[in-house]
Amino acid sequence: MSHFKITTKLVHIIRIIRTHSFSILSEILYSAFPHDVLPNIVGFYGMQTGTISTGMALVKAVDPKFQSNTTDNLVIGSGTALLFGFPFLNIPVVGYVQDQPIMYVYTMLALIIYFTALLGGILWRTRKNNDIRS
Repeated sequence: MSHFKITTKLVHIIRIIRTHSFSILSEILYSAFPHDVLPNIVGFYGMQTGTISTGMALVKAVDPKFQSNTTDNLVIGSGTALLFGFPFLNIPVVGYVQDQPIMYVYTMLALIIYFTALLGGILWRTRKNNDIRS
């Protein structure tokens, strides 16, 4: 399979995921943060647009006194994403330079595993906090 065909298929998969990401994010955050739903949804949506400052500005609009834990989540999430996400940016570059398009598939699989681990951590933390509150 040629480099162009693999890239085209991955672009289509990414478009589908991006199209549905806000609804998926809303469902995940609603179950993970039942007390601060709106600030978390708005903040994480702002983060999806590319920068932490956008997420923080949107959170300030709905939570002007920062009474929710959303700002802590955004700052910790950004640091974690930078630490663990940076290597994922290099894998496709290596695949492009060495003309190995299979590296794009490896990157996509690594990102899916990474997202699943983060989601599991959020849900585990939420259940743990809910057990403490009960």
